Amino acid sequence: MPVVDAHVHVWEPASQTFPWQPIGKLRPDLSWTAQQQVTAMQQASIDQGIIVQTSWYGYDNRYGLDCLHRHPGRFAFVGMVDPAREDVEAEMERLAAQGVGGLRIPALMRPDIAWYGTSQADRMWRKSGEIGWALCLLVRLEQAIEAVSAIERFPQVKVVIDHIAHPELETPMGGPLFQELLRMARFPNIYIKVSAFPAISKSPYPHQDVLELVQRVFDAYGPKRLMWGTDHAMTQRICHFPMKQALELVDKALKDESSEDRAWVTGGTAARLWNLR
Repeated sequence: MPVVDAHVHVWEPASQTFPWQPIGKLRPDLSWTAQQQVTAMQQASIDQGIIVQTSWYGYDNRYGLDCLHRHPGRFAFVGMVDPAREDVEAEMERLAAQGVGGLRIPALMRPDIAWYGTSQADRMWRKSGEIGWALCLLVRLEQAIEAVSAIERFPQVKVVIDHIAHPELETPMGGPLFQELLRMARFPNIYIKVSAFPAISKSPYPHQDVLELVQRVFDAYGPKRLMWGTDHAMTQRICHFPMKQALELVDKALKDESSEDRAWVTGGTAARLWNLR
């Protein structure tokens, strides 16, 4: 199976060609281009990656699409769409025709926006199911739980929960909200990204607190609904770590599982979900 980093971010300094149109407060003081990402992946023996739209590009998906087309076969791209726009279905169809493979829902960053649970948001979810897109939820644990009504009503939509739904925001980690995330495995359309380990851990490398949660998520969801990701280069801003070291954390977390199961987590699941070859 290929090794696939299921969560990477790429961007350039704001320019006339690719201006920043932030929907949140983040404005990084460095850049990380797709070519830099390709080089880092090659050095770590990572075959492919899923580019996830950054909040500072907002709903302008042109840079991600440019990267997709400059590096054919290397990436899939998860874009972003304003759920309130009147022509949301037409915009989604336009992006799908250009190669976008899913949508990011940054509810953690913008909880004031109705990403699910309204008739307007339902249009976005319904069209995602028709197109075959995955919806990637950047959420806190309680927001993941709030999304259950939409997840249940749109079983044809594949839902990917980023960064284990940020378990570090619950005190203690692995508490009742995390238990509810495990119970959500009853919905077969939910996938979990075990990603950004250094950013969500409260302990130093090898981040044993997160490794224990990864095993619990694995036990609930199984290998074919888990996917590993680095959150590179955003997590890199918080804690410097080599990408190869980040990949090795999966072996540490799932040391008692088979090599085949770990291969699904480190690439097989993401490759199948985004039709990577």
